[in-house]
Amino acid sequence: HFLAIAWMYRDEYRQAGFVMLRRDDQTGCATAFDALICTLILFMVTGAPFFAGLTGGFYLSGALTLDCLFLFLGVLFLLERDRPNARRLFFGSIIYLPLVLALMVLTRA
Repeated sequence: HFLAIAWMYRDEYRQAGFVMLRRDDQTGCATAFDALICTLILFMVTGAPFFAGLTGGFYLSGALTLDCLFLFLGVLFLLERDRPNARRLFFGSIIYLPLVLALMVLTRA
């Protein structure tokens, strides 16, 4: 969600003298690509509790579903880098983590 916030408020950060994004990323493509890579990494991270034997199959299917939804938001932001898609990615990240953690707690082995 940090990348989405940084992109939404890039002009304000720039005016205040803060460097939050790459200076050569005028279109936001690199920022959106970085956000997409981070969502892909989450597939591995959220799968770890299942493969470590800490959770069951219900957790894995739920986590993968949430991962796919979050990845979809990342793809939307990459395809169209505008404020609404950045906000969707931001709010998706806020909702994603508690849901994955709740699944982990409710389905622990």
